[in-house]
Amino acid sequence: MSSACIHGLKPNECYLCTQSTLPRGGGMPQFTTQAGQIGGNPTLEIFVNGQSWGVTYSYDEHFRFGVKKARLILLFSDLIEKFVETGGIRPSFGNPIRRTDLNNSPCSCATFPNFTYSNGQTINSPYMQLRSGTVAIGFGLQKAEALIDVLNNIKEFA
Repeated sequence: MSSACIHGLKPNECYLCTQSTLPRGGGMPQFTTQAGQIGGNPTLEIFVNGQSWGVTYSYDEHFRFGVKKARLILLFSDLIEKFVETGGIRPSFGNPIRRTDLNNSPCSCATFPNFTYSNGQTINSPYMQLRSGTVAIGFGLQKAEALIDVLNNIKEFA
């Protein structure tokens, strides 16, 4: 029997396992969505097991975004899926992939081997960032997995 967590690390050394309230070793979360509004703008929020993202994953209170970010997610959904399937290895780090959206605006997708929270803590886990002009959304593997799981809801929202 392996002593590695589901992320391939020792469970007590894995940031994701020590921060999650999900059962260690693989309790599969159930992702759902709910449309709402912030400041009169439509938003889509992703829930984990029927609760706000922050109840399960303490590093982010909510996982929600508006229509522009939803469209970015759809534009790069194939790469997000590849990101999840390969555990963050693909697309390769440091090589942004560029596409244009329906308005012919330039958009990019880039991946990185790690990321830093707003509190300055560096997390050694793959990270993906989607960008179109000043609009950007970034996420690690857990959020990427959630995005793929609720992709049909995102399509309806966008």
